[in-house]
Amino acid sequence: MHQTPPHRSRTRTSGPAHRKHSRVRWDRLGQLAMGGVLIALIYLYVSAGVSLLGTWHTSRADIAKVRTLEREHSVLSHRRSALATQSLAETQARQLGMAHPGEKVYVLSGLPKH
Repeated sequence: MHQTPPHRSRTRTSGPAHRKHSRVRWDRLGQLAMGGVLIALIYLYVSAGVSLLGTWHTSRADIAKVRTLEREHSVLSHRRSALATQSLAETQARQLGMAHPGEKVYVLSGLPKH
C-alpha cells in the first residue's frame, strides 16, 4: 500500500498569516513618499521666498544709496560749475587774503558797517 503524506496544517510559516506580516504595504509607502515630496516642495518654496525677500530688501537699500549719490552729484556739479567761473574763484581767493602777483594789498579798518 502506498501511503499519502499527511496534510499540512494551515499554521505553517510560509502561509498567508506569515505573508501578511512580511508584505510591503504599498499604500503606506506611497503616503510616506508623498509626504516627503510635499515637505521637499514646501522647503523649496520657503527658501525661494526668503531669497526673494532678501533680494527685495537689498534692492531697496541700493535704491536709497543711488538717490543719495544722485543728490550729492547734483550738489557737486553745481559747485563745480560755480567754481569754473573766474569771478567766484577770484572772490573766494580774495576772502582768503590772496592777491595777484605784483599787486599791493591794502587793509582798511575803522570803516562803518552797513
